[in-house]
Amino acid sequence: MKSREQALKAATVKRTIGQVGDDVVVAATLEQLQTQALDLAIQHDQLGVRVSLFLALGGGFEAPPATPDDTAPASKAISKS
Repeated sequence: MKSREQALKAATVKRTIGQVGDDVVVAATLEQLQTQALDLAIQHDQLGVRVSLFLALGGGFEAPPATPDDTAPASKAISKS
């Protein structure tokens, strides 16, 4: 992804000094956005798989019931250590 960002910056600089036209900058921008979209799609898939695995292993999204240790004042929790 860094190389796409660098290519876009280079194309922008070259357009500013007149070495290339707007079409080159638009193409570089499109490539960078496509790369970002692909990265986001991969992250989305990975998170979906993690949730599926968590649920398959018996996990849930509800908090477990509170225990007496959970409700103890912080000073008592520290003194146990």
